[in-house]
Amino acid sequence: MSIWTVAGRLKNVRFACSLDGLKMLREHRKGESDLVERDGVFYLIAVCEIPEPEVYEPDGFIGVDLGIVNIATTSTGYRAAGRGLNRHRKRQLALRKKLQASTSEDSMRWTQNAPGNAPRRSVSRVRPHV
Repeated sequence: MSIWTVAGRLKNVRFACSLDGLKMLREHRKGESDLVERDGVFYLIAVCEIPEPEVYEPDGFIGVDLGIVNIATTSTGYRAAGRGLNRHRKRQLALRKKLQASTSEDSMRWTQNAPGNAPRRSVSRVRPHV
């Protein structure tokens, strides 16, 4: 790279960049470049003209319905539900059945505070000072 200065042209000025950036500069650089200094660091601003990529044409489309019971159901009929999620749900169901059948204080407390028994909405009313 060379830089035109007040004292004349400086040739073979070294600079650092990524390999991808260097490849892009070699293949696609057009016109002039600017050397800019910001906060004590120099940046090379170069104009590159990159050709438009080929437009990808898909062979078909698929629809995905996101849900709660089945995490995803496709328009082809495939149902995706995570194995770990199903195991967690079964474990929670078994625990809930066991605790609801028990009459101990701990089981009563757990069933009242169990996930899903939380208040649906919490409203805090704040009155502005007038």
